[in-house]
Amino acid sequence: MSKVEQFIGRQFDQIAFVVPDLAKGRESFSRMFGIGNWNTWTDLAKGQKDKVYYGEEGDFEFSCSYGYVGDIQVELCHHDGGRSIYKDWQIGRASCRERV
Repeated sequence: MSKVEQFIGRQFDQIAFVVPDLAKGRESFSRMFGIGNWNTWTDLAKGQKDKVYYGEEGDFEFSCSYGYVGDIQVELCHHDGGRSIYKDWQIGRASCRERV
């Protein structure tokens, strides 16, 4: 069974979005989807050892906010610094495969 076939018919329990501003992202998603409560974690990569970015030593920093729409967790991801896949996504450098 292919990886795609493993997801057919299954319910997703989380979806993530890269946003340029967490506060504005929370405000917008709250308005659109009725999310009342958010949990926000900053400096998630702080203290991580052995960070890797495309096979090289990584220096990324990021923060995330988490809320729920029914049973589905909504994750808002924010690039805080360094080289990261979040920054790549924002400026359009991520490949199609990484954007799926």
